[in-house]
Amino acid sequence: MGFVEFERDGEVGVIVLNRPERMNALGSAMLGELRAAYRELEGDPGLKAGIVTGRGRAFCAGRDIKRAPPATPASATRPRPSTPTSS
Repeated sequence: MGFVEFERDGEVGVIVLNRPERMNALGSAMLGELRAAYRELEGDPGLKAGIVTGRGRAFCAGRDIKRAPPATPASATRPRPSTPTSS
């Protein structure tokens, strides 16, 4: 894996986001690697716990908007869920 590392420390699986130059922002490739690491963690019956952490100064900045597909007019005008109002 390139952007995500999976390590085992006894009965603990450690998933490390490894893209510190982008504050571990999640791009498509990184999300795919993260899913694979979750499957590896879930599929190991010897693990009792899992930790997700990030290299560098940030855990995860969120979605990498520089690599995300551009918003379309349809996605920009999607209705938002309604919130209840107090009476």
